[in-house]
Amino acid sequence: MWFREFISGSILLAALLIAATVPLLLQLSHAPAQIGKPFLVVAPPWSDAGQIILKAGGVLLDRGRIDAFAVGFSPRPFFLDDLQDQGAWLVADSTLANLICYRSG
Repeated sequence: MWFREFISGSILLAALLIAATVPLLLQLSHAPAQIGKPFLVVAPPWSDAGQIILKAGGVLLDRGRIDAFAVGFSPRPFFLDDLQDQGAWLVADSTLANLICYRSG
């Protein structure tokens, strides 16, 4: 009996997380990253977006409130492809990054 309640609660939590995340991701997907400008990296929840930026050869500018978000920079033309090869789910313009990242300095 407790197992059924646990599964129901887990499914509800997952649905709430997806419902809260999808509008933000849709907004970010309409703001594509541009080479030579800072960009927001969204990684899977179990990953560290800052590490993805560094492994792809970029500069980490800011960390998110959770590890799955970070702001980075690189002038290299194929850097966005490298980020996706390293596991980034989304790479977008950093305009909305202040909603989910700390302010440095």
